[in-house]
Amino acid sequence: MTVDFGAIRRADQIVSCSSIVGAVAQGRMGVEFAGGQDGKRSERLSERKKMVKSLEVEREEEYLVEAVKQSLQCRWLGWCSYIQRMLSWKSLVYGDPKLSRFCLGATFNTLASPANLKRWGVVESDECKLCAEEKCTGSHVLSGCRSVALVQGRYRYRHDSVLRVIAHHIALLIKEVNGRFGEWVHFVVEGASDDERGRARRSQGVLREADDWELLVDLGKQLQFPEHIARSSMRPDIVVYSPSLKTVVMVELTVPGEARFAASQERKLDKYQGLSVSGTDGKLSCWLLR
Repeated sequence: MTVDFGAIRRADQIVSCSSIVGAVAQGRMGVEFAGGQDGKRSERLSERKKMVKSLEVEREEEYLVEAVKQSLQCRWLGWCSYIQRMLSWKSLVYGDPKLSRFCLGATFNTLASPANLKRWGVVESDECKLCAEEKCTGSHVLSGCRSVALVQGRYRYRHDSVLRVIAHHIALLIKEVNGRFGEWVHFVVEGASDDERGRARRSQGVLREADDWELLVDLGKQLQFPEHIARSSMRPDIVVYSPSLKTVVMVELTVPGEARFAASQERKLDKYQGLSVSGTDGKLSCWLLR
């Protein structure tokens, strides 16, 4: 068995340097977190374990450098706040295999896009069939062909298909709440105060607090934001409000790529932040979901 004495010397130097630097604080966390990693408390390790840990960190950096050199395998490095899709055995057995295959292919860029077909030697051109842009990848087909596909309403169809399902379930829940509102109040023991009853209803969700919810969805025709809440030309995808409770819930649906989750969320938050503030005006309670 050969021993890499160079790696041992590098690990010894890393441990010596870290001991000179000392425990580094993590943001505003307490002293017990100083020197820890990923929000964990600091650990007291022996010199041998410190050297082993430094070698593990070095090996992970080598894997990261190797992943960056790959053309397709490095896509996950750009994912920010990525929401993982948990595929259960039930969804794989009883679900549509074509849908699962498309989901995986769209995530890891293995769909039969013009760019992949050219790389595989199937076709000679990788231009987009609609806008004639070169290097037409799967991301371009799904959400990047803005000059033609967006104008023709193709992205709107995909967006509205998801929105229709969400609005359908919200409508069913509102119908159930409005019809059974009296039953939710009886969850509280008789003799409880109004504050205790309110807390009990809030624990069931904001929709359990009233029985006059109204639902507006940006489907079929352009949504007009209720003027008695706020005068605005903005059109959230879903607006749910209760006149008696003086509460409005706005839902904005976005279907970005894995690398744009965080950026899209911040963009939507900034877009509707002014509307939510003006809509409340100190009199209404406003919820913004995106």
